[in-house]
Amino acid sequence: MAIGERIRFIRNLRGMTQKWLGQAVGFPQKTADIRMAQYESGSRTPKDDLVKSLADVLEVSPLALKVPDIDSDLGFIHTLFAIEDIHGIRVEKQGEEIHIVFDGSILLDRTACCLEKAKVPGRYFYGISQKKHTYGSDRM
Repeated sequence: MAIGERIRFIRNLRGMTQKWLGQAVGFPQKTADIRMAQYESGSRTPKDDLVKSLADVLEVSPLALKVPDIDSDLGFIHTLFAIEDIHGIRVEKQGEEIHIVFDGSILLDRTACCLEKAKVPGRYFYGISQKKHTYGSDRM
């Protein structure tokens, strides 16, 4: 998910309008919604200082808005958060094993198919189960 899509997703999750968010980060009332629409559509890319301001107003880490580097621990975790928000998965530890749990959506079938095709000697994929899960909004 690109940065603009992340901004839109979290803004909508928080119940904010583009105009309100734009004004909260310092854009003039007259152009606040237009500027936010440009960032969300990808026609403009926010600079780091604006990303920080947006993150502060949206009450998330700036890493939650940026396209994560999945080679870093924080980037990997934020990628999992995004997948959880969009597709309803979560990671659970059961004993000594780590499991990816799906909410029973169509993503389960697609992922199981992809995992089956992706098997490489020495790599194992455990714990695909079909459960429903709900959680509060306190994670972000």
